[in-house]
Amino acid sequence: MLKNIIVLACLCLYFNSLYDQNRIIPQSEIKQQIHANIDNNYTSEFGGYYSLANAHTIDTAKLRIIYDMTVKVDTALYNDRVVAEVGTKYSKFYSLLLWELSANYSDRSRNVSYDWMRSSRVMFAATIFIDKYLREVSNQILMPYEDAQLYEYREPIPHIEWKLGSVEREIIGYRCTNAFCRYAGRDWEVWYAVDIPSEIGFWKLNGLPGMILAAESADGEYKFSAISIAQPQSAMTSYRMRIKSLSRERILSAEKRLYANPMVSFFARTGQDYYVVFRDGKMEYVSQDALLPMPYNPIELE
Repeated sequence: MLKNIIVLACLCLYFNSLYDQNRIIPQSEIKQQIHANIDNNYTSEFGGYYSLANAHTIDTAKLRIIYDMTVKVDTALYNDRVVAEVGTKYSKFYSLLLWELSANYSDRSRNVSYDWMRSSRVMFAATIFIDKYLREVSNQILMPYEDAQLYEYREPIPHIEWKLGSVEREIIGYRCTNAFCRYAGRDWEVWYAVDIPSEIGFWKLNGLPGMILAAESADGEYKFSAISIAQPQSAMTSYRMRIKSLSRERILSAEKRLYANPMVSFFARTGQDYYVVFRDGKMEYVSQDALLPMPYNPIELE
């Protein structure tokens, strides 16, 4: 009799475990099981990734410069790291942090993490390709929590009115001279090296008699400073992802909305109004109304 009771109890536990594995857990139960976010102040990470599988080679990168980048949003400072690659036909400008995270995401066996990545945040989510022959800029924008879609607008290479300065300083071993311009709603002071004869490569600022190695907006909200330079002779690649071409105005308007509510596409796709994250080693229930906007201060104001 006792043996039959034990067997029956084991069967009940077994079927209950199957039920627990397959049932949809209600939000109320999730809140009980997982540490609750009572502060209502969760700021999500960028959450979007490039698909680096089967990347397409478009040129050979003959020059590669890495810059530390600092962005001020309200009173907070955020760090990213960006790369300028210059080839014969194209130049490419993109976030190194976003590239590294995307490489890990594209290849789950890869788990690269450098010290600088731990104190950084994706603050430049565009890849800028400049076609030197066509004199055209391709702006490919990745939105938060997207991993299969880029948004693109094209424009002519902007004409920059430069005011050349006379102050000199050394940056990573190169003698640089300052210059001033206004572009896209910001006033800039940059430092260029005539010993690196490339007028194109740093973001969209172009037309100086040397490569820009440092730049700062007059309001102090954007700062770039070169930390390394190489001549890699490596492949310059573009991404094999869906690209949706829209006007500049529509893309930037959508970008602003998504940074204000970065999980809107996730919630719409899943039909739920919560998700679970790991924070401080614990699983945490995060409701939609607990999310703060992501830090947003676009480099182009106009």
